[in-house]
Amino acid sequence: MDSRRDRRDEIKETARALIARDGAAALSLGSIARALGISTPALYRYFASRDALVTALVVDGYADLGEQTERAVADLDPRDFGARFRAIARAYRAWALAHPQDYVLIHGAVVPGYRAPLAEIATAAVKILRLFVGVLSDAEAAGALALPPAYQDVPTGVGRALQPLTGGEVPPRLVTVTYLVWAQLHALVWQELDGHLPRALLADGELYDRLVEALATQLGLGPPAPPAKRRARTRT
Repeated sequence: MDSRRDRRDEIKETARALIARDGAAALSLGSIARALGISTPALYRYFASRDALVTALVVDGYADLGEQTERAVADLDPRDFGARFRAIARAYRAWALAHPQDYVLIHGAVVPGYRAPLAEIATAAVKILRLFVGVLSDAEAAGALALPPAYQDVPTGVGRALQPLTGGEVPPRLVTVTYLVWAQLHALVWQELDGHLPRALLADGELYDRLVEALATQLGLGPPAPPAKRRARTRT
């Protein structure tokens, strides 16, 4: 048993609980130490600073999000681009609802004085980006992607900045389109977690599913597969 790793995990779990209770802005090593019943200097054996701890939480969050989303498409036909896109989008929301504090944290919860080390965080965030990009890239290669006119001549600044994270093989134009698609999904998930919209508007994810279907249709990824017909039982 790795006692150091176990202790680090315990500290991170305590930090998550405090963020859920008090908000990310109130997080400090002192509050964590008090919750654990140890001295604040003892925490420095595991994390060099509060910022290092926050970064570890962000990296863990991105890793878990990427792994859950990856599992959602693992058994799907790679050529069924619509099914892949829908599975990724729905797994994304499901993870956010199951881990609201982590979702808010990885997308920039206010932590006074914290500056995220972008290189370290970007490396962790790359899996979810590549999953979204991969669907659109594969669909385009197969001639199945139909970009709406508004997406034909998009500014590619974001795509060029993010292109290295995709392995450098996807054109900046397509990376930018992927970012625009993700931004719409993220915005609705954020609104759902924020709680400022009427709950009836977002109940059961119906509005989110409508958005997913609209995006899949706009991108030419095809309608959802019809439900399998049940075989009639033969009476003997």
